[in-house]
Amino acid sequence: SSGTPLVDFRPLDVGVPYTGIVEVALGDFNGDDVPDVLVAAADPAGGNGLALSKSGQVFVYDGATLLTGTIPTDPFRRFTPF
Repeated sequence: SSGTPLVDFRPLDVGVPYTGIVEVALGDFNGDDVPDVLVAAADPAGGNGLALSKSGQVFVYDGATLLTGTIPTDPFRRFTPF
């Protein structure tokens, strides 16, 4: 509510920084009544440094963990939407 970021993390970087567009959404995926953060790249693999392992997937990060200021190392869920 203050506009101050809780954490600063780069979930789409693998070896090199991903510099493309990041799509972000919120939704409660684990049922704890705290919105989780969904992240996906808008570029194809190789575009703007996007690794093949991050292409075409949505990564879900635990919102409760993010609220503590902890930087997540891995998503708790990943899926290919199409």
